[in-house]
Amino acid sequence: MIKNNKVLAVITARGGSKSIPLKNLYKLNKKPLISYNIDVAKKSFGKSIDYLICSTDNKKIKNYCLSKKIKVHDRSKKNSKDKSKSADVLYEVLNDFKKQFNFYPEFIILFQPTSPFILTDHIEKILTKLKNNKKLQTVQTISTFSHNFHAFNQRIFKNNRIKWAFKKQRILAHNKQLKPKYYKFGNLVAIRSMHILNKGDCFGNISSGIVIPPEYSYDLDTYDDISYGEYLINSKKIKFT
Repeated sequence: MIKNNKVLAVITARGGSKSIPLKNLYKLNKKPLISYNIDVAKKSFGKSIDYLICSTDNKKIKNYCLSKKIKVHDRSKKNSKDKSKSADVLYEVLNDFKKQFNFYPEFIILFQPTSPFILTDHIEKILTKLKNNKKLQTVQTISTFSHNFHAFNQRIFKNNRIKWAFKKQRILAHNKQLKPKYYKFGNLVAIRSMHILNKGDCFGNISSGIVIPPEYSYDLDTYDDISYGEYLINSKKIKFT
């Protein structure tokens, strides 16, 4: 029931955002946030992506996707809550896909509208790495970050007292040169469908990564993030090629 080398891209776009109402349709640089995912996925049709579906519980998001000729998965109520897991959404999408097409695609790519700065190159690289190593469950984009945000620099503020979150590690690695190199999530993850069908999570225990420039790992969460995202676009630090 698995069709080899077939790739399904899924945009997960729930309607119930708390930080920005209907965030996935909020305009970033005069363009609905979800449209960035749609545009790059369309550019990859026939090269990296075979199928594209948006999973949503919201009529406005659904109608927008349909207007862009994107197929829509009507997400169940149980997977439309604040604490719903992306892996459960993908599991639901895969099984509905199977009912329609009578097979599962071998790979699935998770797009999230709050990560708008995805390039076709990112898509191709994570898929190539996943396809070339059958031991891998997932491949994700990752990026570096400012030294100030390193885990060993984090504090706990409780009962009006500040403590190091990782005191022992901080003592051993008190300056920048001594700290281990960590990465944050980039903007995209490719997953073997069987991993999701076996109830695995979206990142997997056996995962690899592709390093992307930090600016492309931009995530839009609150209103404060909007001006920075528009600065990245208008200053040409982001190139949509």
